[in-house]
Amino acid sequence: MSGRERAPDEYEYVVVGSGAGGGTLAARLALAGRKVLLLEAGSDALDEEFCKDEHGRLPFDYQVPCFHAFSTENPRMRWDFFVRHYGDDQQQQRDPKYYREHGGVPVDGVL
Repeated sequence: MSGRERAPDEYEYVVVGSGAGGGTLAARLALAGRKVLLLEAGSDALDEEFCKDEHGRLPFDYQVPCFHAFSTENPRMRWDFFVRHYGDDQQQQRDPKYYREHGGVPVDGVL
């Protein structure tokens, strides 16, 4: 390990996601002297060339803050992570974001 890395059991807090809430929380905990591990699975969409169109622009639904909720549905921005929201199969399948399969792979989940 290098000088700044810690073993997983040496952290007091684990913050998942460095968005507006997670980044702020992790920074404030660290400034207060706490041992914080900040996990981020994504990267800055502004730096991701695959997200941009042929003119180097991000999708419109990502550029406009009030549309950010729609960016998770955009094929160039979404992670295609499927979950079970409901214990009942019929209720799960009534969800408009339910997929039995995606890309030829069984997912049986809600996007």
